[in-house]
Amino acid sequence: EAPPCASFVEPSGEPPPKSKVEGKTPALPLMSGKVCRGHVAQFAYQYYKVVVPTKSMTLNVTVEALSGDPDIFVCNRNTNPNQKHHTWSSAGMGSDEVYLEPGDANFYPGAFYIGIYGAYDTEYNVLAEIERQEVVVRHPTPVGVRDGMSAMKSEI
Repeated sequence: EAPPCASFVEPSGEPPPKSKVEGKTPALPLMSGKVCRGHVAQFAYQYYKVVVPTKSMTLNVTVEALSGDPDIFVCNRNTNPNQKHHTWSSAGMGSDEVYLEPGDANFYPGAFYIGIYGAYDTEYNVLAEIERQEVVVRHPTPVGVRDGMSAMKSEI
């Protein structure tokens, strides 16, 4: 069983005060490759944040439904993505996944915010995976240059 996702707790043990921006909910941090368990009430959102350090990486967010129906809304501009304000989403029945690649015009390094919406009272496991992309540099072969061994054989 996955451990619960981190939560915000003041040193006194009390929940944190509401965000200074009206209507904004603080995003819980996600670590790449670490599954955590979460809960969201019906018609509510739980927010997470993951940082993609460079453009040459992919981000894959998966939400496994343990009960209910979690939907994923992702944005790198809005800290509280939702059904109306998001860049990427997956809202099928049951588990969902959003896969982002550097070739996407809206993909750039920095913080990505993930909103998990509960169509019903929902328990889920959430996983964010950041992976470096292989960069293959191809050097063009000048016209008239052949394989070195072939060139030597033709001279002999």
